[in-house]
Amino acid sequence: VTRLIDMGVEPYLLSSAMLGVVGQRLVRTICPKCKTDFLAPAGLIEQYGWQDKGDVKLAKGNGCEDCYDSGYKGRVGIHEVLKTDAELQKLIISNPSRDELTEYLDHRDFDNLFVDGLDRALKRLTTIEEVSRVTSI
Repeated sequence: VTRLIDMGVEPYLLSSAMLGVVGQRLVRTICPKCKTDFLAPAGLIEQYGWQDKGDVKLAKGNGCEDCYDSGYKGRVGIHEVLKTDAELQKLIISNPSRDELTEYLDHRDFDNLFVDGLDRALKRLTTIEEVSRVTSI
């Protein structure tokens, strides 16, 4: 939203025309040949608020001939989708700052790229390190 307004799109035009915004990134997937599971350390469970999940299993690749010792082979997408509602339209018309948009999202059930990436890590498709690298968090 802020980028489009910075590029010169009038906020009133943007608010009426925008149905939603999609963000996506590709993260590397763990190599299936050298994939090993491990229990997440207590510090990591506390950091991401996974206390209610019991024993959290994550995975990593040790590196092998198939993945050229990287531990990764292939890619999978992580996504964030923001649908425009009446309240967001009103906010856009007011030419919001990035902080105002962030506050709006904090009060919604909005899963950003990082949250979707953590979900992929919990499913043992990728690693938390890879998600952090791609999302810059």
